[in-house]
Amino acid sequence: MIKLIFSVDENITKYLVDKFELTNLPNSSIFKIYKKWWIILVASSEDEATFRESFIFAYSEYNPDIILFAWEWSRISTDVRDWDIILPNVFFELDDKINELELDLANRDSYIANPVFLEQYHLQKDYDFENFGLSIGWICITSNKTHFEALNLENIRIAYEPDIFDTYSYYFVDEAKKLDLLSKTYVILGANSYDKNISIEHISHIVSFLFDNIDREDMEIVIDE
Repeated sequence: MIKLIFSVDENITKYLVDKFELTNLPNSSIFKIYKKWWIILVASSEDEATFRESFIFAYSEYNPDIILFAWEWSRISTDVRDWDIILPNVFFELDDKINELELDLANRDSYIANPVFLEQYHLQKDYDFENFGLSIGWICITSNKTHFEALNLENIRIAYEPDIFDTYSYYFVDEAKKLDLLSKTYVILGANSYDKNISIEHISHIVSFLFDNIDREDMEIVIDE
């Protein structure tokens, strides 16, 4: 099974390269590729054109069975714990106008458009590991234009009912959707408010965990309870 990981974070990239003992492959592109056996890591950037180029190249070159994106989240829902690793299954791009509107349940649907769903997560579930939790099936909103500190959280909760916020996941899954790759795509997010090194360690643990627990037939995550 060919496993493709995308990262736009230097610290996550370095940790995963060391963990899987990946080798940097020489190339002339503006993104980097690391590989060992059937694991490929693409270190790209948040620049849309660069990321799209790296996505299309890596998929065309390696035809992966699993595609992972590792990144970080900020908390919106009080149900989310700082030490949790989140695997969202619903993604929205934030409509920045929502920050300034008088929003209520009657008009909120006018500002919600183009959600992306990962349908291999059938149920929302939480699992406890020794030092952190794994939460599967949550709602993530994304914006690379508005900083988290500037968000109108009350309006955002009314509009999207989200659990977490990040700056790139929606663009990643939207690109996967355009290439008809959603059925093999997974997003792994760690808390940016938690200890960065510990969060990255937990992300890497879940990367390995998914490699071992994704059913190749239906791409569901299979966990023995």
